[in-house]
Amino acid sequence: MSRAAALVGVASGAAAVAYVLYSHGRRILPTIPTTVKLLPNGTFGSEALATSATLALEGTLVICTQNLAVSGANQVLLNLVEGGMWTGSIVLLSPSVGPFGKEFADLGVSIYIGQIEELLERIRDVRVAVCNTIMTAHIVNKLTKHSIPTAWILHEWWPSGMLEEELAKRNDKNTTPEIVREALDGCPRVVSVCAAQQQLYKPGHGVVNFVGVPAPVVGWKIGAEPVTSRPITLLSLGIVCPRKNQHWAVQVFQAFAGARKDVRLIIVGARYVRDYEMEYVKKVKAAAEGDSRIEVHDVTSDVDQFYRRADVLLFT
Repeated sequence: MSRAAALVGVASGAAAVAYVLYSHGRRILPTIPTTVKLLPNGTFGSEALATSATLALEGTLVICTQNLAVSGANQVLLNLVEGGMWTGSIVLLSPSVGPFGKEFADLGVSIYIGQIEELLERIRDVRVAVCNTIMTAHIVNKLTKHSIPTAWILHEWWPSGMLEEELAKRNDKNTTPEIVREALDGCPRVVSVCAAQQQLYKPGHGVVNFVGVPAPVVGWKIGAEPVTSRPITLLSLGIVCPRKNQHWAVQVFQAFAGARKDVRLIIVGARYVRDYEMEYVKKVKAAAEGDSRIEVHDVTSDVDQFYRRADVLLFT
């Protein structure tokens, strides 16, 4: 993974971790640069923390996921780890095994499959926790009751009604609107990926850190197809599912492209975990069948290879 890609999510994680440690009177070694202001609410020096070469934290950091599937949400946690902002031990908690676990293990992260109570019985020097996605709300509440500083990164846009529907699709028995509301009110730092999401959920202690593609390092496109020898490429990157409208992307692309041969659409993110996702992948592939200008690829942790081929990012 490129250094540029590794910085995605580090600002959110580093700033959130620094805040919850500060607000709970925990130690940060060495002292955070004086240019960084840690405030109970609002914006603080996430960029300075993410780019600091001296920030070091001790003890154990616990990162909590809803699963270990290959996903953009889990990639944010991986970027946080790869960014090197925590120098103590790191343990990842997941309720189930999955292919993305190898990515964390390769970075030296210990992986524990089970429940948060079991993990806390085994590890007694937990300094801070980072929970990821709305489906970890129940873990946020338990960590808060244990007085463990916790940052919670939200990725979803699920208003009332849609929240219940999406949880039912995933057969999630741990999360309810009431549990989510308790976590939003009690978590010391809730990280939203945009201001509109923060307005939707209205956390008690929230901050906005935008998620996006960072400025690339020099030479990141080395090895890419020359522009003169390939078609203009539109890239749709994300889990293939109804919420992300890749089927519509295929239809729009075909209407736009007509009979042109100098354009192509690359869709990355086909996953075969949940029934409704598998059905939707079939629908997208059926719409693209017979059109050699459209490619559908499985989920991958190596997204740089597709960014190198892209001229336009397509969001639907």
